[in-house]
Amino acid sequence: MPFGLCNAPAVFQEFVNRSFRDLLYSCVVVYLDNIFVYSPDPESHQSHVRQVLRHLRVYLLYAKLEKYDPETNQWTFVTAMQVARIGAGITSCRGLLYAVGGFDGENRLNTVECYHPENDHWYSVASMKTIRSGAGVVCLDNYLYAAGGYDGNNQLNTVERYNIDHDYWESVASMKHKRSAHGLVLHQGKIYALGGFNADGFLSSIECYCPESNTWTEVSEMPIGCSGMGVAVTMEPCPNAVKDIEEILEA
Repeated sequence: MPFGLCNAPAVFQEFVNRSFRDLLYSCVVVYLDNIFVYSPDPESHQSHVRQVLRHLRVYLLYAKLEKYDPETNQWTFVTAMQVARIGAGITSCRGLLYAVGGFDGENRLNTVECYHPENDHWYSVASMKTIRSGAGVVCLDNYLYAAGGYDGNNQLNTVERYNIDHDYWESVASMKHKRSAHGLVLHQGKIYALGGFNADGFLSSIECYCPESNTWTEVSEMPIGCSGMGVAVTMEPCPNAVKDIEEILEA
């Protein structure tokens, strides 16, 4: 079970070798920016993973943030988040960066932080109504949308949005499918949810949210179910696409 965590692999490996000294070669091997957890059986594996997550939480390895400068082709650290979290939804809006929900190694979170690059500082904003890790997050107009995710027991289809001007969350229409670790992307004023995972397995479904009507509509299926993927909008259709992109968007 690997964790890939950093854009400076050599520095990361040296740091983790020191931090995980008590676990090295008993259940953990570190190679570059990956932590490999191994165990003889499922029961001990769960315990080993918990120990690794506990170490990560203590040393704030996933509270840290890096920024990339394309002019110098360099990554540098900036101020760490107030709360260490993995599986957080990340998006930018109005020049600010938001970290939404996630998992701190013990609990799923509903807390939200906002990063201001001009003073290199994180500020807490209103918490979500629901705890979520692995949620999809996008910014549309004056709102931050958080869709789906996992609450520690079940995948979610609920959706809520954050009013940036007035600092509060409100519920909107739920997705048709429960999903976490899905792709969420904005295109032409609508929000698209792609793939993900739930109790039925990996999802191939795609649904679209219209904020004007507050409704979700199923628009297509991907060739295969998948989760944890990156999603982006391109000006050109992908080669060998199953359906023409215009047909999908008009559905």
